[in-house]
Amino acid sequence: MKKNLNILILIIALLIALSTFSGIYRIPSFYYPFIALFFFVYSMLSDFRRMSFGSSGLTIFIVVCGLSILINQPPSYFRSWERYALFLNIVIAFSPLIVCRGLNKNRVLLFDTLVAVMVIFSVASFIGYFFGINFFVRNNELLAFNEAGHFSGFTNHSMTLAPVSALSGIYCMSKALSQDNKKHRALLWATTFICFGAVLLSASRGALGGVVLAISAMIYRYSLGKIGRFFRYVLFGVAILALAFPLWGGLTQYVVSKNEYNVSQGGIAYSRETKMAARLYEIQNNFLTGVGFCVVDETVDSVDKSTGTIEPNSSWLGVFSMTGVVGFLVFLFIFIRAFFTAFRKIPDKQKAVELCGILAFFFVHMMIEGYVLAGNNYLCGMYWLTLGVIYSCANMSISVNE
Repeated sequence: MKKNLNILILIIALLIALSTFSGIYRIPSFYYPFIALFFFVYSMLSDFRRMSFGSSGLTIFIVVCGLSILINQPPSYFRSWERYALFLNIVIAFSPLIVCRGLNKNRVLLFDTLVAVMVIFSVASFIGYFFGINFFVRNNELLAFNEAGHFSGFTNHSMTLAPVSALSGIYCMSKALSQDNKKHRALLWATTFICFGAVLLSASRGALGGVVLAISAMIYRYSLGKIGRFFRYVLFGVAILALAFPLWGGLTQYVVSKNEYNVSQGGIAYSRETKMAARLYEIQNNFLTGVGFCVVDETVDSVDKSTGTIEPNSSWLGVFSMTGVVGFLVFLFIFIRAFFTAFRKIPDKQKAVELCGILAFFFVHMMIEGYVLAGNNYLCGMYWLTLGVIYSCANMSISVNE
């Protein structure tokens, strides 16, 4: 029975990868929400009588998101209700909004399996770089892999490779820190550096910043919050990286090149300044109610009226601008509570270190990417699944080895 479940979860993880971030082979993206729904229904059926609401904060946030549409009545071309239904589907399937033991255990299993798939994509992409393998296609044109921001490896976009590889590296590093077998530990450290190397090749400065904070959070949790031990580990790690710089320094060329280009155009964040200003304008002028779920103010930003597509460019600012101050504060509370739960209440040290690192990464990465309310984006699913796994590991005493 357990073997059959593992195979099914592996199939689900592969289907999620192929419908979201895969570049080498893809299936239509509209399968993704149906895959998530199938996972939820299957997991719940075995234990639905003990189903309950696991997070009052999430319940309030979902209600606030719906109210933002009712209050603002956005034009139909934004497709706010459709996007709300899609988002609700992802939150129900992956987050701790609804919980039961079977669902909780399967969320942990799906999370670990999906990250393992991401590790394969990350390692393959890093190796593929040296063979010129790149599946980044824009406007039906395969981009040159050796230009800053154009390398995606086996994923479909450089800004997809970056978080995929970052999350993979965090996962492998947490495993390496807890591994006793020397050969396995060496392999895990090598995989960690390969995954973080793929982040550098993607030239994503936001993902790189997220990795730095994630590593700091992981070391702090690994040190059990002891400042002296934390700084010893940090200094040791910095020394190792400095000595090994001749080996990995060349991988930074695309990040440096991209940063220099942005500076030459007026600032390190020049490409995002207009979007950031638009979100701040919306917050100032719609402080209480927001502009509506998955909506922008068309006087300062644009929407593709044929698809309803918008680009918030920041999850944190996007939540505030769309759902107002109440939605933002509830969202912030959910995040902070999840981090403290991961830090203090998960008995499995490796899993606690891993989840603290992943949340720290999301904290930074969500500043520059606006996916947290986009139910069709795999990072939206990964964020809410991370919260579901934190709840599961803390409240159900689920071990990663169970």
